[in-house]
Amino acid sequence: MSPAIQLKISQLVVSRETWSRFALNEERVELFKELLVSGEELPPIEVVPYQPDRYLIADGVHRANAANRAGHTEIGVVIIGLEDGETPVACALRRGLETATKTALPLTTAERRQAAIKLSTRSPEMSHRAIARLLGVSHDSVDRWLRPEQEPEPEGSADDRDEPEEPYEPPITADLAARQLVSGLAQLYESRGLTDLLVPARMGKHLADAYQERFGDQALKEALRFASWTNRAVVVLNEARQKG
Repeated sequence: MSPAIQLKISQLVVSRETWSRFALNEERVELFKELLVSGEELPPIEVVPYQPDRYLIADGVHRANAANRAGHTEIGVVIIGLEDGETPVACALRRGLETATKTALPLTTAERRQAAIKLSTRSPEMSHRAIARLLGVSHDSVDRWLRPEQEPEPEGSADDRDEPEEPYEPPITADLAARQLVSGLAQLYESRGLTDLLVPARMGKHLADAYQERFGDQALKEALRFASWTNRAVVVLNEARQKG
């Protein structure tokens, strides 16, 4: 394992094939963000070289998202070396699971089941016992999860009572959040009523109310920040049009 270095957040990649969780834990991201904003330092995340100037996140997706939301453009990382015969994807999956068993936010049963299936596909040489040790479950559970589909799983298994299956939700990135914001603004525009058509300024009132509800006393500050982003988008679009 190499010493910690700084990488641009834009160089990081989160892959469904390597991240064992179904979705971000928003409370965890916001906690990390608050720590960063207050000047605290977080442990470096762990990454695996993937493509030229691109790195798969093996451990630290929540910290990376928090750093991005806090306005950071770089983050401390430790680069993980591949084991013999290991691909970057297999390495990131393995290391992510090793750290997930020690975190304060354990994987759900459904997430462990999904990870077992990934491991059996990516690393077929791993025994069920080895997969069980990595996931922190019994090998009986792994045997059951990896049983061929034609053999129905016994009902009422202890591993399945506590956690329902959950759909995968990709982690929120700046690009995805920006697209959602623009989609929301488009919906606001398309849903205008007669009063809004006659009095265009009311559209600003809708936004002001939304800011107030979401940010409270910080509504004006946040509105100004979003306005600066929109103004910058106008500049970028205008420059692109002039070049075109």
